[in-house]
Amino acid sequence: MTDNPCPYYCWVDLETTGLDLEDDAIIEIGAVLCEALPASLDTGDRFPGRMKEIDRFHIIVPPARHWTPVRWNKVVVKMHTESGLLAEVEEARAFFNSADPPAQLTRSDGSQWCRAIAEADASLSHWLGAHIGTKWLHEVRMAGSGVSHFDLERVRKWMPQTMTWFSWRPFDVGQIEEFFHLFELPTFGEIHPEAREQLKTHRALSDLEYHLAEYEWIRAFFEGAVLDS
Repeated sequence: MTDNPCPYYCWVDLETTGLDLEDDAIIEIGAVLCEALPASLDTGDRFPGRMKEIDRFHIIVPPARHWTPVRWNKVVVKMHTESGLLAEVEEARAFFNSADPPAQLTRSDGSQWCRAIAEADASLSHWLGAHIGTKWLHEVRMAGSGVSHFDLERVRKWMPQTMTWFSWRPFDVGQIEEFFHLFELPTFGEIHPEAREQLKTHRALSDLEYHLAEYEWIRAFFEGAVLDS
């Protein structure tokens, strides 16, 4: 451990072919690397924790050739069809089934396709290292909604290189939302249904935009409770 806590939070969202940890595949990975800023008169932040975005990462991983949508959960097929993810996965699959494709493709929008989850794992791990060096191995906070169970389990099992960056303590805004339910307080999604409708599309980066907005709303709530009480 270092003397000062790691300021970096890697917001992660995974889209999969289903809920089974062993048999279902990761088909889309989104990540947003942020630095949590301290309170500062220079920036006008009276309360710590504002997330300063550093960069975004996005990759599509078509599942193995035999793992066609016929085998997927029907609810998942409908969800990924409506979001456009299934069409992109099939486009990537066709590309990698062509003659002599590269193992990985960077597209004009900066997003990537890769042949297998091991390559996606290596790419995400390299991306993190390129931004923050090796000082914070095992200390970056994995953040998002559901990351303390769904995403963490899958990163731990299928993405070991990426997992080496993360602390054993994820930061899960979904769990914070449960406190609002417990205390019968309105949640971000209830107050801002338009944000849920626009951003919660079951696409990795769009969902992360929603959860980052949700986090900032929660932070403002606590800022008011602590500083203005």
